[in-house]
Amino acid sequence: MSRSPDPFLLLGNSAAKGSSAPKGRKTIAQGKALGPRHPTNPSPEGAERSRQENCEWLGESKVPKETYGLKIPAHWRWSTFGYLSERVTVGHVGSMKDEYLEAGIPFLRGQNVRANRYDSKGLKYISAAFHKSLKKSALEPFDIVVTRSGDVGIACVIPEHLGDANCSDLVIIKRPHGIDSHFAAYYLNSAAKRFITAGKVGVAITHFNTKSVADLPVPLPPILEQRRIVARIEELFSRLAAGVAALRHSKAQLQRYRQSVLAAAVTGELTREWREQHPDTEPAEELLKRILKLRPSEWTGRGKYMTPEPPVTDGLPGLPETWSWTNFETLAKAEKHALKAGPFGSALKKEFYVPSGYKIYGQEQVINDDPYFGDYYIDEERFQSLKSCETKPGDFLISLVGTIGRTMIVPDDAEPGIINPRLVKMSLDQRLIDPRLLKIYLSSSQVKAFFKIVSHGGTMDVLNLTTLKALPIPLPPLAEIPQIIEAVEARTTAIDHLEAELDRQITRASRLRQAILANAFSGEGAFV
Repeated sequence: MSRSPDPFLLLGNSAAKGSSAPKGRKTIAQGKALGPRHPTNPSPEGAERSRQENCEWLGESKVPKETYGLKIPAHWRWSTFGYLSERVTVGHVGSMKDEYLEAGIPFLRGQNVRANRYDSKGLKYISAAFHKSLKKSALEPFDIVVTRSGDVGIACVIPEHLGDANCSDLVIIKRPHGIDSHFAAYYLNSAAKRFITAGKVGVAITHFNTKSVADLPVPLPPILEQRRIVARIEELFSRLAAGVAALRHSKAQLQRYRQSVLAAAVTGELTREWREQHPDTEPAEELLKRILKLRPSEWTGRGKYMTPEPPVTDGLPGLPETWSWTNFETLAKAEKHALKAGPFGSALKKEFYVPSGYKIYGQEQVINDDPYFGDYYIDEERFQSLKSCETKPGDFLISLVGTIGRTMIVPDDAEPGIINPRLVKMSLDQRLIDPRLLKIYLSSSQVKAFFKIVSHGGTMDVLNLTTLKALPIPLPPLAEIPQIIEAVEARTTAIDHLEAELDRQITRASRLRQAILANAFSGEGAFV
């Protein structure tokens, strides 16, 4: 099928009453969008200049066919939003603190504009009278709004259901013609970025003005082709969204499986067969009794060693016969400061920090489970004054504030140092327990639920040492502990690998979105 000699005859709206279209155009809109036709027989000088500059003329401006790597098909044209709209203007500028109402005319701000979609979250309202006074910034369905500060250049189309609306701190492409509004928004949120970041139209990265938008080069297919491109984009995006939703569902299932593994580990279900094959294993309670008898002679603190009280077990689930309930006080070494919260904040101000010395361990290390992260240090004198908070290899660290209950085991090669006020450290008696098992237990949904109940704070969750001491801990026989750890690590390693692959696929889907848009605005791939 042969292509029409001028595919842009499909562009434009009806001419205004009493007006005439420019010569060679059927409507005023076509004239605004495209400017005068190229002369049939241009002068030799003009033809040579066009060949040298590889451009087409639109009114009084020229836009290269290839700009910052963006190529367009031969039957497309270049234009600008200044040509393709009634006007490019800006939202209301001025104080609004006394104008907002609980209901009324919707008043959009930058936070209501997301890439290719309007977001009603945080939407404000103004009175009809105030809206009427702000004619310049009034919005209509199919207007395009563009963020002009912060993350500049994000665009969406005003939806039909919004009705009368107004805005502030947005650039408005008013009553676009000759261009599909959704085609324009997709372009602004993708290929147009190269013009914005390159400063092609004088765009400051932190501020986007009306001239910047009005002068922005726009690749322009015939209107019906624009609509086909929009439909194809939305079809492909819909398929991608379904694929990403399936990937995220799989991730959620893996998270549930991870929690089921941890739950099975700390209730004995994961090693049921091992216990059946080793019926003569010494019960945890017998080992506890023997160790507790030794504690008074091992005690290095002041005064007499006080045998810890057993945990309150009323309402707790049953454990395997060879397991026993215990707590942190019982599992701690017979040392003073074996269980120790970090120092008061006044004892560890930032002004005390030095370039090197004794490391300060805080939540940034524990949350990331990375003892080598960070570079805060104190000198010898400050360390000696805070020696009760000293960390040693094998110590078990727990976060107390905000992101509570996260844990880290201090490795053998960790730098000597202290904990900060947001952590607690526990020096454990490893004749009773491997700290890796405690890490598994504190990651389980059972313990997370316990922390959620007992944590307290004004604006964030907070734990303390007293709360942690009250936590009942299931203690397996010493010989069973390595079996639990091995079984958990084998399963969680497989889960980690699967999650990493799902994350790669989700990232790939994001790149595919960009590839779809890149093809859409160059007329390639699925859009040919």
